[in-house]
Amino acid sequence: MKDTIVSDNPSSAPELKENSVKIATPQKLIDLEIESKIQIWLDISDNSWTKDDIGPLYNAWVFHKNWQGDKYTPEIHKKLTHEKTAHVLRKLVLLSNDKIYCYASQLNPSGAENNGGIENFLSNKNEHVEIKFNFTPRKDQAPVLDYNGGTMAISAVPGAGKTKILEALILKMIQKGGDCRPEDILVLTYMDSAARNIRERIKNSCPELVKFPHISTIHGLALSIIKQDGNHTKLGLDSDFDVCDDSIKFKILNEENDYAGAISQAKFLEIKPKDIEKFLEYKNSDLYKELFDFFPIYTHYQTSLKNRNMVDFDDLLIESVKLLKNNSDIREQYQHKFKYIIEDEAQDSTSVQQELLEILSAKHGNLIRCGDPNQAITSSFSSSNSQNFIDFTEKTKNKIVMDHSQRCAEEIFELANTLIDFAENDKNLKDAFSNQKIKAVAGKNPETKECLNFNIYETPEDEKAKVAQEIEKLRKSGFKFNIGILLRMNISVIKWAEFLESVNIPYICYSEAVAQKKVFRFIKAFLDVLNNPWRNDFIRNLYKELTKAGIIEYQFDSAHFLEKIGSPFICFDNDTLLEFPGSQIRHCELSNAKRSNPKELEWIAASAVSPPPRNDSEKSNLTKFQDEIFKWLDKAILPPEEIISELGSHYFESVIDRSNARIISLLVNRFRRQETDNEKNKIVNLPEVLVYLDNLGRKNRLSGVKFFNEVEKDDDKYEFVQIMTVHKAKGLEFDAVFMPEMQENSYNYSVTPEKIKLKYSDNLINQIKQIKKLHKSVDKIKLEKIHEHLRLIYVGMTRAKHYLYMSGNGKKDWSKTKDYEPSIILKRFISLYERALQ
Repeated sequence: MKDTIVSDNPSSAPELKENSVKIATPQKLIDLEIESKIQIWLDISDNSWTKDDIGPLYNAWVFHKNWQGDKYTPEIHKKLTHEKTAHVLRKLVLLSNDKIYCYASQLNPSGAENNGGIENFLSNKNEHVEIKFNFTPRKDQAPVLDYNGGTMAISAVPGAGKTKILEALILKMIQKGGDCRPEDILVLTYMDSAARNIRERIKNSCPELVKFPHISTIHGLALSIIKQDGNHTKLGLDSDFDVCDDSIKFKILNEENDYAGAISQAKFLEIKPKDIEKFLEYKNSDLYKELFDFFPIYTHYQTSLKNRNMVDFDDLLIESVKLLKNNSDIREQYQHKFKYIIEDEAQDSTSVQQELLEILSAKHGNLIRCGDPNQAITSSFSSSNSQNFIDFTEKTKNKIVMDHSQRCAEEIFELANTLIDFAENDKNLKDAFSNQKIKAVAGKNPETKECLNFNIYETPEDEKAKVAQEIEKLRKSGFKFNIGILLRMNISVIKWAEFLESVNIPYICYSEAVAQKKVFRFIKAFLDVLNNPWRNDFIRNLYKELTKAGIIEYQFDSAHFLEKIGSPFICFDNDTLLEFPGSQIRHCELSNAKRSNPKELEWIAASAVSPPPRNDSEKSNLTKFQDEIFKWLDKAILPPEEIISELGSHYFESVIDRSNARIISLLVNRFRRQETDNEKNKIVNLPEVLVYLDNLGRKNRLSGVKFFNEVEKDDDKYEFVQIMTVHKAKGLEFDAVFMPEMQENSYNYSVTPEKIKLKYSDNLINQIKQIKKLHKSVDKIKLEKIHEHLRLIYVGMTRAKHYLYMSGNGKKDWSKTKDYEPSIILKRFISLYERALQ
């Protein structure tokens, strides 16, 4: 049979040297019948191992054709795909003479969550292992573990042990067995980091467990539904469709950031460009200026996604719901697959997310939702609506309240309870919180005294200086303190990071701004020099990054020299740099050739080998720096993504840093693929890539791009001050929390309606809602923003275990025309604190 198959593959393998490493696809090894002692299978968690074939029939499908069934179904398609995969794996096993090593990865080559691949089918362990997991719940936690099916609502205060009780519940359900296998359980989280955290907890608690629940973000689940078994074809999507993250979205929107939220609102309300056009047909262009401006942008955005064969994150949710609603076979498949569904952070759920959960849980009715309405802090920049969870809680008979917390010292959680009382006693603020107070766990809470610190400073500079002073005091106290600085805005995170760097306090920045990632800054600085090595400002920036990374030792004289020279640094010869400082510097001049001429690049790279090489002891600081530059100049002709990968591998030792370099490489690779058009002779090279990276670096927030946490070891959190927004801090805890810049203005924590200014995007979103008659009054929108400000303060406070520092200043606003006051809440806390001390 083999000889009759028409194939483009060679009939035999090329000549292979003894003890050589062969790198190939599975099919190529099979076709060429290449045996080896050891095989290494990579990325087994990637779904390319079980890739669907929905194109023209060829050999693999002919051999596995199916004669059963009256019509094509997803089940038959899945069965055929698995049969084909099984045959491939069996043949690979037969070609291995000794061992096979398999490696899985969290992210696929596109930087998205992996969807499973063959990982779940490979194990030499007994699937029916005995699970030994012992956990003694608190009295308020115990009812969760009594769950026997149906709907259940868990409302948990900060630090109540929500993640631990969900872990215990999942393991108890698996322990119980019966109709509940691990793969029957779906766990949905708000963040991908939370999904990994739950999975790691279960893995560490039960190392013998072979199969795991399906743990995913809501967007990861939606993508899986769309891609599984060729479901994308029912939505008119090509098989190689891609997901548009913010890096591409901003490119399409031409830096118009205000429109991103409006696009999400329009999509979730099922409003298409043609609906906006019809609505505006007889409307006044002055009254609806924002919507008139938005219409062509929205139209262009949707057209661009279609032309790029892309969907965005909103589309994932909307289209997955559409698939399930309109296709009974797909709906039944997923309803059968997931018998139990657990949702974490349910207060941040959107209406579309809730609809998805209702569809998936409709058959078995087993839906557990866990959250805290008092920590709903995402509605101002997303379509989340905490009222969905509140309504679910009120309708559910099985309602659990976990109101005990052992995280905070008594003074801190009582202050948080005081904030709830403050809102409850104001008719305009009483809906900001659910009246669920934090209670202590007997004998478990920190017994720290004098843990509250409140201050109002004259200037922002005074405030920063005092915070730095208090941080140094904690760091020198002899105790290991995990310190967090929590801020309202991403732009503030960046400014505080720059300040701590200027006073030599080590920090890790959790800003969503890519420019704050140390690996991004390092790679961007190197690429700038490779693209234009004659610019000394780029050279100086690279010197700064290399010294910060410990690759070159910082020397004041060298930095001063780079600051003062007029001629390009790379034109100095080694002897001159070796003599510096203390000798007369000989300047060299550039030729008249264009500085962008690649031939000149080659000349400069070649000149690096001109002087005889010296050993490291003979080299000056500047010579070593120049050598690093020349080492990479001859690589400037490589594809930019390859340069980035090599820079990451060469200069960074930690897996996390190397992984983040790889993610940047993937982003650049995708950008080049999207923007290259051979027919129009549009080629994307290093200069265009640098413009793209510049644009990324200017964004204060970038969703859809998942960088790994720069805190690699537990000890790192004690060595570095961690700076982030309050949004980022949810789910975390710190020994000491600083909440500076508590100001009474629209962009921080104002609870005064007169101080709240509606942004352009607020007015636009309200006009979009008017199409569906869901718009609100200006006063109502302002009140909702104030409610969220209160919850942000509450979340920030309840991150602190031992010490809480809250401060503001009398800084002028950007117009420099009027003062604004520190937060009313801060002043109230100061008043209460002073009264308590009397």
